[in-house]
Amino acid sequence: MREPVAQIKNVKKKIGKKTIIHDMSLDIYPGEVLGFLGPNGAGKTTMIRMLVGLISTTKGDIYIKGNHVKRDFEKAMTEVGGIIENPEMYGFLSGYDNLKHYARLAAKPISKERINEVVELVGLKNRIGEKVRGYSLGMKQRLGIAQALLHSPSLLILDEPTNGLDPAGIREIREYIRKIAHEENIAVFVSSHLLSEMQLMCDRVGIIQHGKLLRVEKMDTLLQEEQKRMAQLKVEPVNEVVQYLKDQTWNVHQEKDTVYVEIDDSEDIPMIATSIVGKGYHLYQLDEKHISLENTFLELTKEES
Repeated sequence: MREPVAQIKNVKKKIGKKTIIHDMSLDIYPGEVLGFLGPNGAGKTTMIRMLVGLISTTKGDIYIKGNHVKRDFEKAMTEVGGIIENPEMYGFLSGYDNLKHYARLAAKPISKERINEVVELVGLKNRIGEKVRGYSLGMKQRLGIAQALLHSPSLLILDEPTNGLDPAGIREIREYIRKIAHEENIAVFVSSHLLSEMQLMCDRVGIIQHGKLLRVEKMDTLLQEEQKRMAQLKVEPVNEVVQYLKDQTWNVHQEKDTVYVEIDDSEDIPMIATSIVGKGYHLYQLDEKHISLENTFLELTKEES
């Protein structure tokens, strides 16, 4: 069984009387892109700041490669590379000179070979000699990722890495993030509020709202759920109809006064309608509904709003 690179264990964060993060637990594994998905203000950046030791936890523990972030801070941070918000680079220096400068600041020696390796990894080989002031935003992001990878970390943390990028830049960053995780066997932890990007980028996703981790799931599982078809019903009496359908072995769930029944194809709809009406129940509305990742996300976050 794989050992997690990072472990968040029952972490809570309070500022004054307000709880920002509620009893959160999460493991991050090598070779995966784990998405941290939630609306703005959900607590994503607060959790990331605790993960890298910029702010302390109120309760709970965070370990990186077995090192406690608070008690073994220096050892833990040697395993971490990251961009929190925007990468800061010297515009008057070339991309290569920026990387040489940051390499000199590292705790352990970094060779020219390693610098060339990360330049190749993020696709900047042909532009690395140019001054950074002439770089596009996407190139600056890639240079920031290269800088974060210089010391060969086990965990790469990226906070909203595609913010402000055009579609071509977003695609580039997404491809390099997946390449870094899958080819270099690095654990990549990415926060975003963009569901469409997480769908294309991540192997697993954790959905957060109001500082609570609502669900952690493999992206493949969520995409399989997206293929489900549902019959959406307005009926009376709701509770009796729900129980009746369950007794008929339908997969049913209820949200307030709306009933959802999982179906295999459209031919199931008249069968359900005939069955309900034949039993003497009132059927006011019946529609077919396709489940989407957006629906899943909105329903989860709506429940906590």
